[in-house]
Amino acid sequence: MYVLLIVWYRYHWMQSDTPTSSGASQLSSLCVVIIARDEEDHIATTLKSVLRNQTQIPFQIIVVDDYSTDKTIDEISALRDDRITVLELSDFEGRAQYGYAFKKAGIHYALEYTTAEYILMTDADCVVGPDWIDTMVGTLAGGEDVVTGPVKLTNRKGVLRRFQQIEMMGTMAGTLAGIASGSYHSANAANLLFRRDDYLRFLSSTEKHLATGDDVFFVQYMADLEAKIAFCKSKEAIVETATLANFSDFYQQRVRWASKTTAYSTFGLTGLMAFVFLFHLLMIVLPIYGMLSWQMLFIALGLTLYISKILADYYLLRETASFFSVGLSFFSLIAMVILHAVYVVCIGTVSLIAQQYQWKGRKISTR
Repeated sequence: MYVLLIVWYRYHWMQSDTPTSSGASQLSSLCVVIIARDEEDHIATTLKSVLRNQTQIPFQIIVVDDYSTDKTIDEISALRDDRITVLELSDFEGRAQYGYAFKKAGIHYALEYTTAEYILMTDADCVVGPDWIDTMVGTLAGGEDVVTGPVKLTNRKGVLRRFQQIEMMGTMAGTLAGIASGSYHSANAANLLFRRDDYLRFLSSTEKHLATGDDVFFVQYMADLEAKIAFCKSKEAIVETATLANFSDFYQQRVRWASKTTAYSTFGLTGLMAFVFLFHLLMIVLPIYGMLSWQMLFIALGLTLYISKILADYYLLRETASFFSVGLSFFSLIAMVILHAVYVVCIGTVSLIAQQYQWKGRKISTR
């Protein structure tokens, strides 16, 4: 079943067409929204990459400062570009109703401020290409309501960084397959295009206290309304961001991501997550039980799962690696597969019992 799942991922990845930019002329205005907290090392690079976009679409950039304690605002001010507007989240009158959901509150504030019909979101530590705007907007030519795009993790030196990079490539393939088939819907807020009014309606109906899921829950909401959702599989649409450098940040981020799993409204995505968790749990349990009980059958079954996963993952990842221009070694993947099994089981278990996680200096409740 796992092999079939990966083959299914690869099928949709290979069948997906690269969009054209013919839809770019349809928009009269666009707003790029970025929520930033303590991003003095990255925000200038992010904004410069957006400003370099060669598009005929009039666009503005709204950066909502999420109570930064560093020189994020100073870095933005130094750019001196009239297309950039900075809003302070502390000035948002509706801030209190969002509790720990600072990013959702920031998005709401930006959408109330702008009058643009379409919103293109990215994160404050990302870098986009010069054709990012036109490529993402071009996907609207098919009548789509929501477009999400590819995200690439950079900085591959070190086992932890390399692991994150490979995992994200697999996540992108799974996101595309779910959207293309209509089986489930996911997205990444680092690369997301939507109508302003659609997101405001979503915010009025969602559970505002949930601190995460501002991307996934939105596309699930739109899917429930039978909206047209697309994944823009184009190299020009790739958004790059750095991998996390240390295990503590990596762990907290993954708990944050996994904590929203129990709130998913669609069976397809929940069922997929449960199946992947159980498969990797068997990869660990079967060989350990076999060695403890001296039963070769269970050892053999465990090895079969490992071999199946290695071959299936390589079958998919060599295609995604080519798309993202990332080198991939079959032998290095063997070690990554073992790490991935342990990672899925540990993070999946912790996310079900964790009451809070820490992110950017804040302790945030998962419930």
